[in-house]
Amino acid sequence: MAGIVHEDVISGFESLVTEQLIDIRRSNDQVAVDFARGIRARGSPKIERDGGSHNPDGSFKHKDATELGVILEVSHSQKRQDLPFLADEYILGSNGLTQAIIGIDLEYRKKGKEARVMVWRPNKTKKEISTKKTFEGTFRDVDGNLVNSRRNLQIWLKDFGNKLDCPGIQKVGESIIISFAQLYELVQESEADDSQIRKRRLGSDGFSKVEASGKWSAIAGETHNLR
Repeated sequence: MAGIVHEDVISGFESLVTEQLIDIRRSNDQVAVDFARGIRARGSPKIERDGGSHNPDGSFKHKDATELGVILEVSHSQKRQDLPFLADEYILGSNGLTQAIIGIDLEYRKKGKEARVMVWRPNKTKKEISTKKTFEGTFRDVDGNLVNSRRNLQIWLKDFGNKLDCPGIQKVGESIIISFAQLYELVQESEADDSQIRKRRLGSDGFSKVEASGKWSAIAGETHNLR
């Protein structure tokens, strides 16, 4: 996947979440207002576990939480199989304190344009903590069309914290709703930006413009040594 698309989707998703957090902070639900004021985007921090370390693509947490609450991973077809393992790593490694792993899966252009969103959450019993995929949906088909436009991705406000570190969190009932249409638009705009940048990097002859290193430069079809 192009780095530009990857980074744009991450930053765009974080913006969608942040915009709704701002709206909640302005609402009349004082419990939600107070909790939302403590939520911050944490970017891509290094998470170290016994088996190594990993940097998520994006993340959010409440200021009182000791672990990240919501983690974002943006992947493509060749790394799709990694998402469940990452979800296990984040959730089990946090002893179930991380509440939601959101995966946005994009296909390479050559293989089609299907795009999906998935959510994994901790599944707790008296005996153990496991990871469970609780949501999955396709918002762009292989031909690049918007599908399932009436479906939404829902992130509960309490997902950004946890019961252990945030007493009274069960009283927080608001949620963030991101429509499949918004996800579709986000990916489309990111790919359009990437396409425009690629075109600007190409010369009129179709060859990539490479900035001269100070030694060589192609001028009018001839190669000249710059001294």
